Amino acid sequence: MFRTFKFTEGNFKMVSQQKPDKNLLCHCWASEIRVVAGTEDSKFLVFDGGDLILEISYFLPNGALKVPSILWLTSFPAGFMAATSTGLVVQFEKTDDAVMYKKNKEFVLEQDVEVKCITMNPTDESAVCTTSNSQIYLISLDAESIKGEEIKCERLSQPFHHGGISGMDACTRKPLIATCGVDKSIRIWNYMENSMEVIKHFEEEPLSIALHPSGLYVLVGFSDCLKLMNVLIDDIRPFWESNIRGCREVRSSVFSILNPIQVSVHVHRTWSFEPLGYLKGHTGKVKSISWSSDDSTLTSCSLDGAVFEWSLCTMRRDAEYVSQPTVLFSSVCHAPDAKCVYAASLDGSLKAIADASVIVEVPGRVGYSAILTSRSGKYVFAATTRGTVRVYKSLINNDPGTNNNDCISEIACHSLGISRIRISFDDAFLFTAGEDGCLWIYRVHEKDATSRGAGAAAVGKREKEWTYSDEILVTKSDLRETHRTMQELRHRVESLKSDNDMQLKLKDIAYTEKLRDITDKYTSEIATLKQLTHVLATERRANEENHFAEIANTKKGNAEEIVDMTNAFDAKMRAEAEKHRELVDRMGELKQLWERQVDEMQELHNSRVSEMSEYYRKKIQERQDDILQLKSQLSQQQKEFHSHLEEIEQDADAEVLQIGFSFETKLKSEREALSAIKTDNVNMRAHFEKLTKEIEENKSALNKMFLEEKRLHGIIKGLEKDIVGVKREMQERDDTIQDKEKRIYDLKKKNQELEKFKFVLDYKIAELKKQVEPREKDIVLLSRQIKEMDEELHQYQKTHDLLDTQIQDLLLKLKATQQEVSDETCRVHDMKAAILRIQNDTRFLSKLLGNSADLKRNLVSVYHKFSEMAEEPSTSAKKSISITEDGSNKSPEALEEEVEEARQREHFERTAATLNHKLTKGEESRYQENLRIMHENVVLLTEINILRKDLKASKLRTQRLLAAVEGSDLKQTEANLMKSIMEHFKETTPASEPQLPLLKPGVTKPLSLPALHNK
Repeated sequence: MFRTFKFTEGNFKMVSQQKPDKNLLCHCWASEIRVVAGTEDSKFLVFDGGDLILEISYFLPNGALKVPSILWLTSFPAGFMAATSTGLVVQFEKTDDAVMYKKNKEFVLEQDVEVKCITMNPTDESAVCTTSNSQIYLISLDAESIKGEEIKCERLSQPFHHGGISGMDACTRKPLIATCGVDKSIRIWNYMENSMEVIKHFEEEPLSIALHPSGLYVLVGFSDCLKLMNVLIDDIRPFWESNIRGCREVRSSVFSILNPIQVSVHVHRTWSFEPLGYLKGHTGKVKSISWSSDDSTLTSCSLDGAVFEWSLCTMRRDAEYVSQPTVLFSSVCHAPDAKCVYAASLDGSLKAIADASVIVEVPGRVGYSAILTSRSGKYVFAATTRGTVRVYKSLINNDPGTNNNDCISEIACHSLGISRIRISFDDAFLFTAGEDGCLWIYRVHEKDATSRGAGAAAVGKREKEWTYSDEILVTKSDLRETHRTMQELRHRVESLKSDNDMQLKLKDIAYTEKLRDITDKYTSEIATLKQLTHVLATERRANEENHFAEIANTKKGNAEEIVDMTNAFDAKMRAEAEKHRELVDRMGELKQLWERQVDEMQELHNSRVSEMSEYYRKKIQERQDDILQLKSQLSQQQKEFHSHLEEIEQDADAEVLQIGFSFETKLKSEREALSAIKTDNVNMRAHFEKLTKEIEENKSALNKMFLEEKRLHGIIKGLEKDIVGVKREMQERDDTIQDKEKRIYDLKKKNQELEKFKFVLDYKIAELKKQVEPREKDIVLLSRQIKEMDEELHQYQKTHDLLDTQIQDLLLKLKATQQEVSDETCRVHDMKAAILRIQNDTRFLSKLLGNSADLKRNLVSVYHKFSEMAEEPSTSAKKSISITEDGSNKSPEALEEEVEEARQREHFERTAATLNHKLTKGEESRYQENLRIMHENVVLLTEINILRKDLKASKLRTQRLLAAVEGSDLKQTEANLMKSIMEHFKETTPASEPQLPLLKPGVTKPLSLPALHNK
């Protein structure tokens, strides 16, 4: 059924009704009276004024058996767009014939995907479409297509998840987030750039995901296995697989990985993949696991209402909490100080658990699906099953004057429940993923001014201390491929260089011969043009004499005309004065008539005003009577309202007294239970303090070992920086090779421009037949340009030789740095061996602590042994000063000469680097100058084309005039015609002719000269 309604007087009134035999799915207005509707069987129905006037059939171009449905229509001034159920968008344009609309283009989004919506931008140049699999595409209406072919469209941004997100994890050393969903895909996102790095689709649905802190590996759980994969620059490839099935929660640390399987937790090493242990004890399904900040303990929660804390050193349970009655825990996380555990449940409560008991509980009405605490410990983030994120201050109240159990902020973001929540390592970003397929990124900052200032300072300090890693994984095959392509490009550069040199020489010889021929032609044409100028000068003198005679005659005629015009002007002035007097008399009469009419209108206005004032006075009296009546009714209704209100207040007071008595009894019982809990808490606190002392002692010992390890890592990092410097120099060499390729390309373009310049010279030869002096200037400028080209070629040869010397110097530098790296690695190896011997001797001495004599004797021997080892490097250093590599002794004067030579070599290398920098700057400025010259040449060529058109038009005019004056004095007519042509040419050419010599070679972009080719 198709009905048309009109909105009149606040209601919709049906104008027309049609009952087509098609099932209509969508429609849009094509004009004020015309509507286009789409059907289920791929038809378009056009209604005009409510009547069906046209039916358009549309079928797929590839002849598919499935008939698409028209799901959406959008109109624009040139036609309308239609969205189908097979992933196609069709554009129809208006026509002036009986067909009205004609299919113009077809755009392909995705195969067998429904297009849900289309919207146009304000300029009607592009459109945005959404599909049933949650993707957004951009359509450009200006895209060109071959007739009968479909146009493929690109996404407006990166591809999104289709369906819920089941797993998410954030990286520590890189700004990356990994997600997996029911669309059987894994996606790596960069939250600093708001872009997607890698996407990978699988045949099975990934159930859970965990990123290694380095960001180079990802652990994914499937229904039939567990896979550890490498995150490459453009792919995700598995390299280890386990037969663990149905793993819906995995977490990764620096050295090990966790994966809970139904009611147990499996712990594996990251690098060797060997199992460290199996943590069993839950009777229900494990929902969440969490690492402590030092990776020494982990906590798990399950649907049986139990929260267990495990030690990875002993693979045993350290503490446990079992709720009574059973609470369905959904998520658990450690506090930053590892003194308590936060747990969230599906019944809407948050619990802080320490020493197997609940110390803080925050009740709620909405169930929580995930919980997370910031690394600073200031805030706790809880995700609800309604799609909101609640922010609490630390649930453990360190300040008695404040209440941390209140939600300080609640953010509504997801339309369905939140499945995962994570936070970045620097507490600056919060991430949530939900069942609606959305990934939200929040920036975390303080609200109040003081805490905001402290937070900004902390963030600035973190940014200085913390920087993200930029390491990536690349396969050996890709590296080999890049090296092979580099070698091929080097060979191509050398071959192109030799070919280019040969072509330049050949063209130089050819151009010199052509220039010699052109100069000969110029000299002969100059002689003929001089004779023509002499003839024109004689004609000019004759024309001047005739012109002076005509001027004298015209002056006499003008004097007589001036006398006649003055007499006529005096007569006209007298007539106009008489008319003016008559008009003044007429104006006086009209003024008296107007004053009489004004008096009559004033009297009529006063009478009408008195009548209207009397009428409205009566109306106001009637309205006042109505207002008094309404006020009396209002007072009566207020009295009734007050009586009802008193009755309701009496009933409410009785209910309040009854509720207060019941709550006082409950409060008394709770206080008695609280006193018993406090006594238990005092005993547990004493035990806790004893354990903390032991932990502190162990931490101090570990810190000493970590300091020694950091020192050795610092030495290793220094050596790695040297290696990076060498690689950077190699990259600079590759850049110089690319610059040479660009120079070769520029030289080719210059050769093309020289060929184009040949056509410009031909045009100049034709113009020189009419003008002599500008052509002499052109010859001088052309010779100057040729000299400049020779100088530029000579300069390019010099730069080539300079670059060859720089490459040789860089090779010498590379060999020297490689030798230094090898020496440094040997020194590090010797230091490690010495440290190992010292540790072994120290362990041996620790065993002799009971026997002082043996201890003293062994200690002295160890001292002498290591003192001799310390003296050996000094003697070897002295020897290295006086003995060369071939074993010959050198005098101090020779050594001083070597030092001076090394210093001079370093000075020369620095000067070479500065010259190279200046050379690159000069090349950039030369490239900008070439672009400017190219732009000027384009402008000049356009002006030349305009002059050609004018010349062609003038020739046509001459032909017509010659045909018109046949049979008359042809010689005199031809002379006058040549004079008019020369004057017209002089008026048009001076603005452009002096600029013709500016057409220089060296332009880096080829120009098309179709007019010159036709010439």
